[in-house]
Amino acid sequence: MVNEHYQKMLGAKNRIRVLAEFATKRKREVGEENVFDFSLGNPSLPVPREFTQEM
Repeated sequence: MVNEHYQKMLGAKNRIRVLAEFATKRKREVGEENVFDFSLGNPSLPVPREFTQEM
C-alpha cells in the first residue's frame, strides 16, 4: 500500500513541467527571443567569468 502523502504527490502536476509549458506558451505569444526559459535550469546567458575562475 502506498502512503497517502505519496499518493497526493503522484496525482499533482509537476511544477517544473508547468513552468516549461508556460514558457512555451509565452514564446508563441511574444516571440522566443523575448522569453528566458529557466524552467529546466539551463540559463541562456553565459556564466560570469568570476564563477568560472572559482571553479
